[in-house]
Amino acid sequence: MKNQELKSFKDLLVWQKSADLAVLIYSFTDKFPKSETYGIVNQMRRAAISISSNLAEGFKRRHSGFTIVELMVAMGLFLILMGIATGGFVKAMRTQRAIVGLMEANDNANLVLEQMAREIRTGYNFTGKDADADLKFVNQKNIVVWYRLNNSAIERASKNEIAGVLTANDYKKITADNVKVANFNIILFGNNVGDGYSPRITIGLSVGSTDKYLENILTNIQTTISARVLDS
Repeated sequence: MKNQELKSFKDLLVWQKSADLAVLIYSFTDKFPKSETYGIVNQMRRAAISISSNLAEGFKRRHSGFTIVELMVAMGLFLILMGIATGGFVKAMRTQRAIVGLMEANDNANLVLEQMAREIRTGYNFTGKDADADLKFVNQKNIVVWYRLNNSAIERASKNEIAGVLTANDYKKITADNVKVANFNIILFGNNVGDGYSPRITIGLSVGSTDKYLENILTNIQTTISARVLDS
């Protein structure tokens, strides 16, 4: 397009592209977390609008063309916007990764709790924390079972003989490698022989992910299981 055909800054191809970019940025930032509304979202949108605004302002002042300074300002704003957009995209990806990591960790922890609950529900002779484990009982197959927290993971061990000697090699990890268990608390009620109560076992977990971006994020999970066998 020749200079004499330019009747408005809207005829400038560079302005049209900058306006399209602003629309794209507004659409892109709509997907950002609400917590970023007055942070990176606001910065990106203001920078996007500034590019087309500076081009329009320069065109109105000088129909003969733009000065080097005006072009450099517009280009600088564009580079800043691209830098912010790249940073925002990386942050958004990390946020999504964090959410997925936490969901996977919580799903695995819930599966472990369900596995423990099935075995506890038909168990008896429950005892709490001792030198070997956080929870010990006898399951429906008359096998002694131990559960413990070790190295941020829940482990299980079992022995056919009640008097069997328990070793470290008997324990097997039952939580996934991407799960970090910070706390494993057991509360027993009605586990004393002859107390007339059905044993209730409350299990509390503080669960997180091993991902380095999620080190300080923990989810608390708690469940209570009522044993079907009455201690006598």
